[in-house]
Amino acid sequence: MVKYRLSVILLCLLVSSCIVVEINEAESDESEIYFVTRVVDGDTVLLDSGEKVRFLAINTPEKWEYYYVEATQALRDLIENKTVVLVRDVSDKDKYGRILRYVYLEDDTFVNAVMVDGGYAKAYHYPPDTLHYDQMLNLETQAKAEGIGIWNVTASSGSDAGKYPEDCKYVSSKSGAVYYSVECKYANRILVKNRVCFENSEQAVEAGYRLTAKC
Repeated sequence: MVKYRLSVILLCLLVSSCIVVEINEAESDESEIYFVTRVVDGDTVLLDSGEKVRFLAINTPEKWEYYYVEATQALRDLIENKTVVLVRDVSDKDKYGRILRYVYLEDDTFVNAVMVDGGYAKAYHYPPDTLHYDQMLNLETQAKAEGIGIWNVTASSGSDAGKYPEDCKYVSSKSGAVYYSVECKYANRILVKNRVCFENSEQAVEAGYRLTAKC
Protein backbone atom coordinates (compact mmCIF):
# COMPACT_ATOMS: atom_id res chain seq x y z
CA MET A 1 0.00 0.00 0.00
CA VAL A 2 1.03 3.61 -0.45
CA LYS A 3 1.38 5.98 2.50
CA TYR A 4 -0.13 9.32 1.54
CA ARG A 5 0.49 12.69 3.22
CA LEU A 6 -0.80 16.12 2.18
CA SER A 7 -0.38 19.51 3.85
CA VAL A 8 -0.66 22.13 1.13
CA ILE A 9 -1.66 21.40 -2.46
CA LEU A 10 -2.13 23.37 -5.63
CA LEU A 11 -5.69 23.30 -6.97
CA CYS A 12 -5.90 24.02 -10.71
CA LEU A 13 -9.60 24.35 -11.40
CA LEU A 14 -9.74 23.62 -15.12
CA VAL A 15 -8.66 27.18 -15.84
CA SER A 16 -5.38 28.91 -16.48
CA SER A 17 -5.02 30.30 -12.96
CA CYS A 18 -4.44 28.23 -9.86
CA ILE A 19 -5.09 28.76 -6.18
CA VAL A 20 -3.32 27.40 -3.14
CA VAL A 21 -5.59 25.84 -0.55
CA GLU A 22 -4.48 24.51 2.81
CA ILE A 23 -5.47 20.90 3.30
CA ASN A 24 -5.74 19.09 6.61
CA GLU A 25 -2.90 16.60 6.90
CA ALA A 26 -4.16 13.20 5.83
CA GLU A 27 -2.25 9.98 6.27
CA SER A 28 -3.39 6.49 5.43
CA ASP A 29 -1.76 3.08 5.26
CA GLU A 30 -4.61 1.92 3.06
CA SER A 31 -4.29 4.31 0.10
CA GLU A 32 -5.09 2.70 -3.23
CA ILE A 33 -4.11 3.50 -6.81
CA TYR A 34 -6.65 2.95 -9.59
CA PHE A 35 -7.54 4.12 -13.09
CA VAL A 36 -10.83 5.97 -13.66
CA THR A 37 -12.62 4.54 -16.69
CA ARG A 38 -15.82 6.56 -16.49
CA VAL A 39 -17.37 9.46 -14.59
CA VAL A 40 -20.92 8.60 -13.54
CA ASP A 41 -21.80 12.04 -12.17
CA GLY A 42 -20.18 14.83 -10.20
CA ASP A 43 -19.34 12.70 -7.15
CA THR A 44 -19.22 9.11 -8.44
CA VAL A 45 -16.77 7.36 -10.77
CA LEU A 46 -16.17 3.88 -12.16
CA LEU A 47 -12.75 2.26 -11.72
CA ASP A 48 -10.84 -0.19 -13.87
CA SER A 49 -11.56 -2.74 -11.14
CA GLY A 50 -15.26 -2.52 -11.98
CA GLU A 51 -16.08 -0.87 -8.64
CA LYS A 52 -17.74 2.50 -8.15
CA VAL A 53 -16.31 5.21 -5.91
CA ARG A 54 -18.51 7.71 -4.08
CA PHE A 55 -16.54 10.81 -3.08
CA LEU A 56 -16.54 11.58 0.63
CA ALA A 57 -17.48 14.96 2.16
CA ILE A 58 -19.14 16.34 -1.00
CA ASN A 59 -22.47 16.13 -2.79
CA THR A 60 -23.19 17.24 -6.36
CA PRO A 61 -26.50 17.89 -8.16
CA GLU A 62 -28.65 14.97 -9.33
CA LYS A 63 -29.86 14.59 -12.94
CA TRP A 64 -33.01 16.61 -12.33
CA GLU A 65 -31.21 19.42 -10.49
CA TYR A 66 -29.56 22.63 -11.64
CA TYR A 67 -25.85 22.35 -12.49
CA TYR A 68 -25.84 18.55 -12.87
CA VAL A 69 -24.39 18.68 -16.39
CA GLU A 70 -21.71 21.19 -15.44
CA ALA A 71 -20.63 19.28 -12.33
CA THR A 72 -20.46 15.98 -14.19
CA GLN A 73 -18.45 17.49 -17.02
CA ALA A 74 -16.06 19.23 -14.62
CA LEU A 75 -15.23 15.93 -12.94
CA ARG A 76 -14.96 14.23 -16.32
CA ASP A 77 -12.44 16.81 -17.51
CA LEU A 78 -10.51 16.48 -14.28
CA ILE A 79 -10.11 12.73 -13.75
CA GLU A 80 -11.67 10.55 -16.47
CA ASN A 81 -9.09 8.18 -18.02
CA LYS A 82 -6.57 9.16 -15.38
CA THR A 83 -4.84 7.42 -12.48
CA VAL A 84 -6.09 8.40 -9.02
CA VAL A 85 -5.08 7.74 -5.43
CA LEU A 86 -7.97 6.79 -3.15
CA VAL A 87 -7.77 7.45 0.58
CA ARG A 88 -10.16 5.89 3.05
CA ASP A 89 -11.57 7.63 6.13
CA VAL A 90 -13.49 5.29 8.47
CA SER A 91 -16.07 3.53 6.31
CA ASP A 92 -15.19 1.28 3.40
CA LYS A 93 -18.47 1.18 1.44
CA ASP A 94 -21.98 2.66 1.55
CA LYS A 95 -25.25 0.73 1.51
CA TYR A 96 -25.18 0.66 -2.29
CA GLY A 97 -21.82 -1.11 -2.35
CA ARG A 98 -19.88 1.94 -3.56
CA ILE A 99 -16.37 2.54 -2.19
CA LEU A 100 -16.21 5.69 -0.04
CA ARG A 101 -12.99 7.64 -0.55
CA TYR A 102 -11.15 10.93 -0.79
CA VAL A 103 -9.72 11.17 -4.30
CA TYR A 104 -6.37 12.64 -5.39
CA LEU A 105 -4.62 12.92 -8.73
CA GLU A 106 -1.03 11.80 -9.09
CA ASP A 107 0.12 15.43 -8.82
CA ASP A 108 -1.54 15.60 -5.35
CA THR A 109 -4.57 17.60 -6.52
CA PHE A 110 -7.34 16.96 -3.99
CA VAL A 111 -10.31 16.35 -6.31
CA ASN A 112 -13.01 16.53 -3.62
CA ALA A 113 -11.79 20.02 -2.69
CA VAL A 114 -11.58 21.16 -6.32
CA MET A 115 -15.24 20.30 -6.88
CA VAL A 116 -16.41 22.31 -3.87
CA ASP A 117 -14.04 25.21 -4.51
CA GLY A 118 -15.34 25.56 -8.07
CA GLY A 119 -18.98 25.63 -7.04
CA TYR A 120 -19.69 22.20 -8.52
CA ALA A 121 -20.40 20.51 -5.18
CA LYS A 122 -21.64 21.18 -1.68
CA ALA A 123 -19.99 20.07 1.55
CA TYR A 124 -21.61 16.86 2.75
CA HIS A 125 -21.56 15.67 6.36
CA TYR A 126 -21.35 11.88 6.34
CA PRO A 127 -20.43 10.56 9.83
CA PRO A 128 -18.22 8.85 10.77
CA ASP A 129 -16.24 9.95 7.68
CA THR A 130 -15.65 13.57 8.65
CA LEU A 131 -11.87 14.07 8.35
CA HIS A 132 -12.17 16.75 5.64
CA TYR A 133 -15.70 18.01 6.27
CA ASP A 134 -14.66 21.29 7.92
CA GLN A 135 -12.35 22.04 5.02
CA MET A 136 -15.13 21.37 2.50
CA LEU A 137 -17.46 23.59 4.48
CA ASN A 138 -14.93 26.43 4.37
CA LEU A 139 -14.54 26.04 0.60
CA GLU A 140 -18.31 25.98 0.19
CA THR A 141 -18.65 29.20 2.18
CA GLN A 142 -16.09 30.86 -0.08
CA ALA A 143 -17.75 29.64 -3.29
CA LYS A 144 -21.12 30.75 -2.01
CA ALA A 145 -19.77 34.21 -1.18
CA GLU A 146 -18.36 34.48 -4.69
CA GLY A 147 -21.62 33.29 -6.23
CA ILE A 148 -20.04 30.71 -8.51
CA GLY A 149 -21.41 27.45 -9.87
CA ILE A 150 -24.43 26.16 -8.03
CA TRP A 151 -24.34 29.30 -5.90
CA ASN A 152 -24.97 31.56 -8.91
CA VAL A 153 -28.51 32.57 -7.94
CA THR A 154 -29.09 34.65 -11.08
CA ALA A 155 -28.25 31.79 -13.40
CA SER A 156 -30.17 29.17 -11.43
CA SER A 157 -33.36 31.16 -10.88
CA GLY A 158 -34.89 30.01 -14.14
CA SER A 159 -33.75 26.41 -13.80
CA ASP A 160 -34.36 25.53 -10.18
CA ALA A 161 -36.73 22.57 -10.13
CA GLY A 162 -37.97 23.57 -6.68
CA LYS A 163 -39.50 26.84 -7.91
CA TYR A 164 -43.14 26.85 -9.00
CA PRO A 165 -45.54 29.52 -10.28
CA GLU A 166 -47.90 30.82 -7.60
CA ASP A 167 -50.93 29.02 -9.11
CA CYS A 168 -49.07 25.69 -9.46
CA LYS A 169 -50.23 23.45 -6.61
CA TYR A 170 -49.88 20.08 -8.33
CA VAL A 171 -47.44 18.94 -10.98
CA SER A 172 -46.92 16.08 -13.41
CA SER A 173 -44.47 15.13 -16.13
CA LYS A 174 -45.59 15.37 -19.76
CA SER A 175 -44.64 11.74 -20.22
CA GLY A 176 -45.88 10.55 -16.81
CA ALA A 177 -49.12 9.03 -15.57
CA VAL A 178 -49.30 10.45 -12.03
CA TYR A 179 -49.37 13.88 -10.44
CA TYR A 180 -47.78 15.18 -7.25
CA SER A 181 -48.28 17.95 -4.77
CA VAL A 182 -45.49 20.50 -5.24
CA GLU A 183 -44.54 19.76 -1.63
CA CYS A 184 -43.70 16.16 -2.55
CA LYS A 185 -39.97 15.52 -2.95
CA TYR A 186 -40.60 13.56 -6.13
CA ALA A 187 -42.16 16.59 -7.78
CA ASN A 188 -38.78 18.32 -7.71
CA ARG A 189 -37.31 15.55 -9.83
CA ILE A 190 -39.37 16.60 -12.85
CA LEU A 191 -37.34 18.73 -15.23
CA VAL A 192 -38.78 22.19 -15.76
CA LYS A 193 -39.14 21.60 -19.51
CA ASN A 194 -41.24 18.47 -18.87
CA ARG A 195 -43.42 19.94 -16.12
CA VAL A 196 -47.20 20.28 -16.32
CA CYS A 197 -48.79 22.44 -13.59
CA PHE A 198 -52.30 22.39 -12.16
CA GLU A 199 -54.12 24.72 -9.80
CA ASN A 200 -55.98 21.84 -8.14
CA SER A 201 -56.23 18.05 -8.18
CA GLU A 202 -59.42 18.12 -10.24
CA GLN A 203 -57.54 19.67 -13.16
CA ALA A 204 -54.90 16.97 -12.96
CA VAL A 205 -57.51 14.20 -13.00
CA GLU A 206 -59.33 15.77 -15.93
CA ALA A 207 -56.03 15.86 -17.81
CA GLY A 208 -55.74 12.10 -17.36
CA TYR A 209 -53.33 11.87 -14.44
CA ARG A 210 -53.83 9.94 -11.21
CA LEU A 211 -52.56 10.83 -7.74
CA THR A 212 -49.25 9.24 -6.85
CA ALA A 213 -49.08 6.81 -3.95
CA LYS A 214 -45.51 7.91 -3.08
CA CYS A 215 -46.47 11.08 -1.18
